[in-house]
Amino acid sequence: MPKKTREEKMAAQLRRMKEQLATRQTTAPTTPQPVKPEPPVKQESQTKQGFSISSLNLKNTPPTQPAKEAVQHYDYAYVRADLRKIALLATAAIALEIALNLTTHSSFAKLILRTLGIEI
Repeated sequence: MPKKTREEKMAAQLRRMKEQLATRQTTAPTTPQPVKPEPPVKQESQTKQGFSISSLNLKNTPPTQPAKEAVQHYDYAYVRADLRKIALLATAAIALEIALNLTTHSSFAKLILRTLGIEI
């Protein structure tokens, strides 16, 4: 699939902006006002420079309130417990690997068995 050109991306962005403006106008709770016929919006042709957003009717957009940033508090109490479990399991795995590596050498195994009083 060929990549989209800059003009196609800008056209898609303009289309999305117009759709957003239309949904804001239809969903905004306002008092009924007499509807004035809007002048037809001119379609701008594609140029090498791209599109302009002058065709958008931004005068009728409702004023948007800045979104309140919610203060989020995270509980990190579980992190310490998880780190402790990870450290314990990693230490156990490394100790097991060392023990298995040392027991594979026959001289070490014989030494351990001699200390236990077992002769092979």
